Amino acid sequence: ALAPVLRRHGVRTIHDAGCGLGWKTIAMAERGFDLSGSDPCGFAVERARELAAEEGSPPPFFRGGFEDLGARAGHDCVHSDHFDALVTRGELERGARAALAALRAGGVFVFGALPNRTRADLERALEAEWRRQERFVAFPALARGGTTLREVHVHEGREVTISLGA
Repeated sequence: ALAPVLRRHGVRTIHDAGCGLGWKTIAMAERGFDLSGSDPCGFAVERARELAAEEGSPPPFFRGGFEDLGARAGHDCVHSDHFDALVTRGELERGARAALAALRAGGVFVFGALPNRTRADLERALEAEWRRQERFVAFPALARGGTTLREVHVHEGREVTISLGA
């Protein structure tokens, strides 16, 4: 849904700040945008690189938070669906300044926020998410250097048991 809007604004280059595992970054690259992504979690960045390589057209990913965006200036767009995770006024100001520093003149900053912010709304959303969960979730095995990681989540009521095994 975002791609046509960005094209109308002349966006060609996008940086996905807080890209996580890179799903949206890769999806936007597949739609013809020139993408890069960053995340403060090194594990997420490594998995994003692996996933992008599997998809055949890896966008560059790097480990870093909003404060690291200015060193990679010149984007038409900075996108973040985690901007609302910055909780203090200072964090929001620094994050917005960093996004601005990463943009070319006239670039756009696109971010999402949770629409329901009252405690009751968040509790209802959390309860709905728990009800929606599958009982067992097995993630694809990740192998590196002779070690294989297998991750399985078992959901029981409000508890999740995470089993990691070789």
